[in-house]
Amino acid sequence: MNIQRLSLLKREDPDEIQLAMLPQNVTITTYAKDRALSVNELVRSIHGASYEWYGFTLGSKQRPDCIADIGIPFNDHNVHQYTGIGPENISSFSESLPRDLVINGWIHSHGRLEYREFSRTDERNHLTVLDYAATFIRKPVSRREVLIEDLLVITEDRFRQEQGSGGNVWIVTDKPVSEARIFELVYGSFCYGIVVGDGGWHMQEIYYRTRGILTGTSSVAKTKAQMLPVDSGRPFTKKDREVLAGEIKVRIKPRQSTEQ
Repeated sequence: MNIQRLSLLKREDPDEIQLAMLPQNVTITTYAKDRALSVNELVRSIHGASYEWYGFTLGSKQRPDCIADIGIPFNDHNVHQYTGIGPENISSFSESLPRDLVINGWIHSHGRLEYREFSRTDERNHLTVLDYAATFIRKPVSRREVLIEDLLVITEDRFRQEQGSGGNVWIVTDKPVSEARIFELVYGSFCYGIVVGDGGWHMQEIYYRTRGILTGTSSVAKTKAQMLPVDSGRPFTKKDREVLAGEIKVRIKPRQSTEQ
C-alpha cells in the first residue's frame, strides 16, 4: 500500500448535532448600560479622583443572556490601577440578589488608564466568574458523537458468557444490534466580561465553557463581542442615579495612593 498523504489516515471528526447557540454578542438593556457608564463619573465626583472598581452583570433567570442590571458589591479596596474584592464580599453580594436574578458576567473599570484591553489578571478573573456563573446558566447546546475504539455490542443473554471477551466499552441490548452510535449531551455556559474607562469607552468579551455529560470532556473558548443595547422600557432616571451614588459612597473604598 502506497500512502500518498498522512492526512488520509486521520479519523473522521465525530458528528455533532447543534441544539442551541450561546450568545455571540453582549445584549444589555439601555438602563443597565447607562448605569454602568455612570459609575466612573460618580466615582470621580464622590471620591475626588478616578479609581478602578469591580461589579457584576445581572440577568433574569428567564433571560440570562441579557444584562438587565449592574450590581456593585463592596470592593475591598480601590486604587488608580487596581481593584480587589474578596470571597466574603462576593458571597454576601450573591446571597443578597433577588431570586429571579443571576450573575451572568462581570464588569470593571480601567479608570483614567488608556489600556483598552483585558489584562492577564482580567483573564483569570473572568475564568473564576465563569466557574460560578456556569452553575446557573448552563443549557444543552449539542449532541456529540462519542467515538470509541473496540466497542462491543452484545445481547443480554450473552452478557454473562462474554465476561472474558475484549472490548473497551460494552453496550448490552435486549435484541441483536449490528451497528451502534453513541451521542452524548453537551452542556454549554457563558460569562460576559466588560471593561469601561473614563470618557465612556468600553470593551466586551465572552468566555464559553462546554462539557460532555458522558465523557466529561470540557473546553473553554473566548471571543471579543459587540455590545447590543435593547430598550427594556425602564429609563435610568435621576432617582436611579442618586441611588447609585449612595452605593458608590459606601461600596467603593479608595485607598491612599502616592499616585496623583
